[in-house]
Amino acid sequence: MKYTKLVFMTVNFILCLIYPCFAKDYPEESLWRYQQGKLFYEHREYEKAIEEWEKALEADPEMSLASFGIAMAYSSLGENEESKKYYEKTIQSDPAFWQAYYNLGLSHKKSGDLDEAVKYYERASELAPDKADILNNLGVAYKEKGEQEKAIKTFEKALKINQKDPDLNYNIALVYDLMNNKEMAIKYYNKAIELKPEDVNSLNNIGLIYRKEGSMELALEHFKKALKVNDNIPVLHYNLGLVYYEKGDKLAALAEFKKYLELNPDASNAGDVEEFIHELESEQ
Repeated sequence: MKYTKLVFMTVNFILCLIYPCFAKDYPEESLWRYQQGKLFYEHREYEKAIEEWEKALEADPEMSLASFGIAMAYSSLGENEESKKYYEKTIQSDPAFWQAYYNLGLSHKKSGDLDEAVKYYERASELAPDKADILNNLGVAYKEKGEQEKAIKTFEKALKINQKDPDLNYNIALVYDLMNNKEMAIKYYNKAIELKPEDVNSLNNIGLIYRKEGSMELALEHFKKALKVNDNIPVLHYNLGLVYYEKGDKLAALAEFKKYLELNPDASNAGDVEEFIHELESEQ
């Protein structure tokens, strides 16, 4: 069992702090309503924030910050389709507002539309080429579309911007892993671990690579390191149990499989593991 969870980087901006709020002369009413909405948003009163920002748009329909704020508030309320509408309105008002393209990409990714997500991530990256977060999410989308070479190139661009991001190193390692490039996968998993020693995902996945190629001692070492970080992750006990079994240590394997079911009694493979446990116990 492998960890294949990709790390996504989202944007929840504190409005005004990352974008020039008043780069143009807005009507006084829209400015007032915008600031009121911002206060409500910061206190997580999203419906009230939307009300104020809608009034700001009534005073100035082209106030991109207000439409962007409404989109973010709807996103926070879990209303993804409404959120998309207001990100699109933001772009119509201000075609250079890269944060709107990026968040719209995230919204389409959430809806499962990878092609649209890629389109908006790419545009956001064109407008903000120094943002590693955008490239990370673009790489993730390419990976999920099965375009692994594009994913690698995109993650490499992101790493040139931020080499010390463990999540970027983990994501590129996953792609190399999928491509069965063990050497490069291990290289980037190890880099992720160097930057984030408690990264059980990378430790687990390196263990799986070593187990697959028959390097049981190295597999054992990495699974044990992961369990030192967190002893309550079921899959680690399952993977360690398999290594013990393949090394001929059936008692240790039995203990790990029992721990696996103790932590995850509803696992999809619970029936198979229970049968395996019975077989091992009958051999004792």
